[in-house]
Amino acid sequence: MKKKPRGSYAQVVCDKNRLAIVRWNDNKAVTLISSYVGAEPVEKIKRYCKDSKNKVDVDCPQIVKDYNKHMGGVDLADMLISLYKTPFKTRRWYIGIFAQILDICINNA
Repeated sequence: MKKKPRGSYAQVVCDKNRLAIVRWNDNKAVTLISSYVGAEPVEKIKRYCKDSKNKVDVDCPQIVKDYNKHMGGVDLADMLISLYKTPFKTRRWYIGIFAQILDICINNA
């Protein structure tokens, strides 16, 4: 996938679980999995090209457009959790998960 041009994508659909797995080549390969939307319809977006030093049109699958449209809430929650993180240090993995859930609950409250 790295050798393909920018904007190329590959899609695999699992009919049993109704999942669409899309791998899209932007600056790096990006893999997204969704039960909601797949790669179609493909739209054009503008991306900066270092070689020609201007913006070029690149194909963008619908799953990437939806992710970019709705990712703001997750990023905001991660930022707020990182500001007020519970100071737990442990070697046991389940204590770390408990601390993360505690941080999410405090943030949501």
